[in-house]
Amino acid sequence: MENLRPLLSHDKKEIRLKITNKSEKSGQRSENIIVRGYPTVVFCTANYKQNEQEKTRLLLLSPEHTQEKIREAIMLKIEKESDRETFAKTLATDPKRQALIQRVKAIRQAKIKQIIIPTELREIIYQNFMEKRTFLQSRNSRDVSRLLNIIKGNAILNYQQRNPVENEDTDTTITATQEDIEIGFKYYGTVSEANELGIPPEVYEVFNTFKIEMADSETYPNGFSRKEFQEIYFRIHHRYVGRGKAKDLIESMEAAGLIIEQPDPIDKRTTRYVCERGGVSSAISKFNLDCITKELKEKIFACWKKYSIPHPPRTHIFCADVCKNFTTRFCTASNPFYRSENAEMPLKCPGFKTTEEGS
Repeated sequence: MENLRPLLSHDKKEIRLKITNKSEKSGQRSENIIVRGYPTVVFCTANYKQNEQEKTRLLLLSPEHTQEKIREAIMLKIEKESDRETFAKTLATDPKRQALIQRVKAIRQAKIKQIIIPTELREIIYQNFMEKRTFLQSRNSRDVSRLLNIIKGNAILNYQQRNPVENEDTDTTITATQEDIEIGFKYYGTVSEANELGIPPEVYEVFNTFKIEMADSETYPNGFSRKEFQEIYFRIHHRYVGRGKAKDLIESMEAAGLIIEQPDPIDKRTTRYVCERGGVSSAISKFNLDCITKELKEKIFACWKKYSIPHPPRTHIFCADVCKNFTTRFCTASNPFYRSENAEMPLKCPGFKTTEEGS
């Protein structure tokens, strides 16, 4: 994947690679390969860990693991293996499948060259995309491209209802509609938060189930260990997870800032993990919450500027006046990082009030 990066980011439409052909009878032979784009790239892997550069260039997807899907897959497998010839005929004559085949052929013959998004719809896309992203990341410029591709993809599937106009060179231009915008946001929204955190949707789903388990249970007041993670995973998903996969899942969630590692308060040799309220929609953009006063926002921003703290920090603000950058015993929440009670700015929360000040 590293060699394909210029192609994936559309920096180059043609790249040259050198490979070793091991199929030659006379031995190994070096060959020059030219790859011309822009292709549709599908990269399948069971590894949760991917290079950061690939994460921003690809749309991360995970297969569905619901009981309903597995039951239907088993039934379909039985039908296929029991009578392959009848199964092939049934598949070939399925009306929905035939309709999709005919539509794909029609799209190819239409020679659609350009999909135009009207000016008024561009503003809607911008407003909806920015709604949950008060502070932007560099990768958002690539994320919005994936959203636009989904919007254009839906327009292509329904090109006959999108005012097709044939140009002089026999190419066709179509115009996207409000329906395409709505469908684009609908489908991108199902995977956007996991992708912008840089983790597969499966890992984000595991985190969400664990977050609920941790919130509703008093069994794990100090978070969970890796062994307890395996036990909870089995209880929720009804399948075992080995030590290696459990380690990969935990490291992926920790790298995304969804959980934090801290020593066990009783046994310092043991590492425990605590679920945070991380995520794109609940990150630093929580400054929009009504419980964060305008005065407190100004104090925090001024503190960041005074002490040259990166703006915005990678850590998250959670609720009320609790900010991980400034947490002390004076805050309204617990002190997960054990800041000194005598900490000075910027470690001390600029919005705290001591007992004397409060009275």
